[in-house]
Amino acid sequence: MLVAVGSLVVACGGQVRVAGPGPTTLPAGPAPSEASSAAAEAPAAPCGSASECNALGLQYESGNGAPRNVDLAAKLYERACELGNPRGCVNLGLMYVRGTGRPRDPRRGVELLARACNDGSPIGCANLGTLYEHGEGVPPDPARAAELYGSACDHGEGMGCGALGVLAMTGNGLPKDSQRAFELFERACTKSEQKNCARYGEMLLRGEGVSKDVPRATALLEETCAGGVEVLTCYVLGNAYSHGTGVAADASRAVAYLTKACDRGIGPGCYLLAFHYRKGSGVGQDEAEALRLTQQACSLGFAPACSK
Repeated sequence: MLVAVGSLVVACGGQVRVAGPGPTTLPAGPAPSEASSAAAEAPAAPCGSASECNALGLQYESGNGAPRNVDLAAKLYERACELGNPRGCVNLGLMYVRGTGRPRDPRRGVELLARACNDGSPIGCANLGTLYEHGEGVPPDPARAAELYGSACDHGEGMGCGALGVLAMTGNGLPKDSQRAFELFERACTKSEQKNCARYGEMLLRGEGVSKDVPRATALLEETCAGGVEVLTCYVLGNAYSHGTGVAADASRAVAYLTKACDRGIGPGCYLLAFHYRKGSGVGQDEAEALRLTQQACSLGFAPACSK
């Protein structure tokens, strides 16, 4: 996931959290004179400082507090970056990666994110790691991605901790290490990276990389699911109660959690919920509803549902 940043906060999937910069030991990015080929296009006086330019850019990009105007947002980010604000460089870099407000140019995005990372932006390092992991603008390099995620995590960026945890769990770019993955997911979860709470809770349920702790896992997952911030935790609970993974199987509870997950757009949740309707497990048997849920899972991008 690529995450844009404001002057004081990082916004991620509707969450808002503090994003404090920290020093890095990464290679230097482009020189300031290279930071913007269109700095002259930036508005003459819509903002008084680099941080104000970045904050105003966020408003224009999101349409929250100003009419949505991605072209103007890009110019404001350019101005912020040119004035030395790493967050402006991050946001401008992400616009190049996505092709929003600027022509899609992942290589230019890499340059800007590298500059921000070198200038002490942990979220810049984390986003740069994503590009190295997936080979956008640079050749794929999971080991380099792991370094960047690690730098971001070490300086308090939860996104970096969670992304590094995924690499440790899969053995991509660094040795496979379930215990380290668990510790990283825990760090990410405590830093309000809610999607990593689902991974953290699931590992607690299974006893993967840590001693099994069902009460602690279910309490965490239920709290996060109920809060509505990270609905993947609802699916994890539904799946656990459906299969009896770490908890006693309970079809009715499974259906309740899977319904929440499906209603909030989790394709696997819809697919497993369809199974319960098809079998009449924890809910009245309803083949038509099972078919509808399977189609919904497919439309949400869950490929196994599309072959049914």
